[in-house]
Amino acid sequence: MANPLLAYTSQTTIVGDKSQEYVLIRNVAQMWTGAQVTPNNWEDAWINEGFTTYVERMVEAQLFSLSFATVETFVANNSLARQIGGRGLRNQTYSTLHPVLLGNNPSDAFSVVPYEKGFHFLWWLEQ
Repeated sequence: MANPLLAYTSQTTIVGDKSQEYVLIRNVAQMWTGAQVTPNNWEDAWINEGFTTYVERMVEAQLFSLSFATVETFVANNSLARQIGGRGLRNQTYSTLHPVLLGNNPSDAFSVVPYEKGFHFLWWLEQ
């Protein structure tokens, strides 16, 4: 849960083998970007989620390794490709970085698309 000054998390994320560190990294990244970058509407959700995913991967590259962040990006790209392929032409707008909801329920557009396309857009800008 995001909050400008505090990150709430489950006690199950703090384990001795540190296998859930990525959850904490995501929470802190969401806390920073959620407080600094907030979309005007649900069609702009990629702004917040893209920045969060970008910060998350940059921190993981520093804490773990660039290879770790690269593999995580590769796995997420596969999820993105499946998500876009599964939506097909019928819901093509939900496969774009900026879906046009036209009065539809924002939950209908929820997927990995704003996270991953937002991340790639920001990564591309940095290059």
